Amino acid sequence: MASSNEKLVVNGTDYWITREGHRIHVWRKSSDKSASDNNVTLLVHGGTYSGQTDFDVQVGGENFSLMDHLVGLGHDVFTLSVWGYGKSDRPTDGFQVTTQSAVEDTTAVVEAIRQIRNVDKVNILGWSWGGRISSIYASKNPSKVRRLVLYAGGAGQRSDAAVCRPEESWRTITRESIVSRIEQDVVVPEAQEAFIEASLTWDVKAPNGTQLEGIDAEHPSMAVPEDILTPTLIIYGSRDPAYDGHRVSDYFARLNTQDKELVVMPDSGHFLFLQKPKNRFFNVVGEFLNQD
Repeated sequence: MASSNEKLVVNGTDYWITREGHRIHVWRKSSDKSASDNNVTLLVHGGTYSGQTDFDVQVGGENFSLMDHLVGLGHDVFTLSVWGYGKSDRPTDGFQVTTQSAVEDTTAVVEAIRQIRNVDKVNILGWSWGGRISSIYASKNPSKVRRLVLYAGGAGQRSDAAVCRPEESWRTITRESIVSRIEQDVVVPEAQEAFIEASLTWDVKAPNGTQLEGIDAEHPSMAVPEDILTPTLIIYGSRDPAYDGHRVSDYFARLNTQDKELVVMPDSGHFLFLQKPKNRFFNVVGEFLNQD
């Protein structure tokens, strides 16, 4: 970790991982200071926006990038965009993008990171749908995950299935659709604008495969908590529409690890990284990942 008097040089690098003929984009942020083997971290995005859009929000004067925050704490940070998102390849049929295909993409990326860094384990944080992806991966690969963060998803949250089955396999992302999902009274306007700009550059359409999962199954694909052996942090905003206190508490109690934390942040919603409590959110995540 850099001291307060040091200027940390943060570098960004693109990688491309190929799985079953499609290319997965991976964005890496690291510094000129070497990260320890314990501080190799993968961030997994939600069901609408890509990894670089979600986790590397660039705003002049204040840090809203979770990637940059973790680099400042001594981490080597990666985020992927699964098939159908961001700079990664996209199928013609968006219904082909499912939680299972995303878990398979994540599996391929973790293997690549382990080779790049020559480590046995990585930390994984998943946001929203990314929490479901991350929890499933961790439940199947406990020997490869050092610490797990489920942020606003993947932990027994409310499943509000879509009212009707989507007719198209892709949905269009607009400024209006983004703003409508974010609690405007707690958002930081400059951060929201930077997020919108990035999304409308890389995420103009999102696949609807996960929308079908919410309709066709009583519960979306989710790991059984008893199968998660990894130290786990669950974090939600109190005003997140996906937050169901009873379900989340039950899921937390059933995690098969004694090293676990549940944090519910007041006055915050689904997009914690764009909102006024984001410093506390960043700190909670950083402190958990940096535990021995």
